[in-house]
Amino acid sequence: MKSSNQTGLAFHASLAGLLHDIGKLYQRADWGARKPHTAWTEQFVLGLKPVLDKLGLDVELLANAASHHHERQPLGFQPSSPLSWAVTLADNYSSRERSKRGGR
Repeated sequence: MKSSNQTGLAFHASLAGLLHDIGKLYQRADWGARKPHTAWTEQFVLGLKPVLDKLGLDVELLANAASHHHERQPLGFQPSSPLSWAVTLADNYSSRERSKRGGR
């Protein structure tokens, strides 16, 4: 799937969206070093490299999109990639929906 076609990008975006908060498991379980969930997410996705490579997925693209959804720069959010931007927008929308329902 290492291609720039829209289907490949949509699949990468979907998978990055599913994986973007996996680091919260590590963070909340207090396993090892104290670091943000986004750092744990990046480590998790990069650890899947052998499997993702066999599937023909772009591991760096996935790790970047999944782990950079909370980056803030002095001038506001500046996405490191279009996929990172998509994951950030979906995460923000989902967060607002949960807060409207009184959940987290």
